[in-house]
Amino acid sequence: MQKTIAAYVALIACLVVCACARTSATTWGWSSWYRQGGGGLGFGQEFENQRSTCLSQMNITDPAHVAVDSSQETGFIECMNAAGWCTQLWSCNKPGA
Repeated sequence: MQKTIAAYVALIACLVVCACARTSATTWGWSSWYRQGGGGLGFGQEFENQRSTCLSQMNITDPAHVAVDSSQETGFIECMNAAGWCTQLWSCNKPGA
């Protein structure tokens, strides 16, 4: 019984750590995104160009300091989605975006 309780406590702790560990999508690299129409090879520079455009449009000068689930992060994701880029986490449908 104690082993079962300990296992549940460990599982809950792991889930909390994973949920808290997510960084803002503004810092995610190309491997966290894909083109809505498919494909993936040769799009690295295209992704970086679009990422820079969306960061600029959202007036984000330091992507690492954008809060998770903030309006800046949501706006950035919406900008990327509008340009045809989707995330591995939410596809093209981030809740709240």
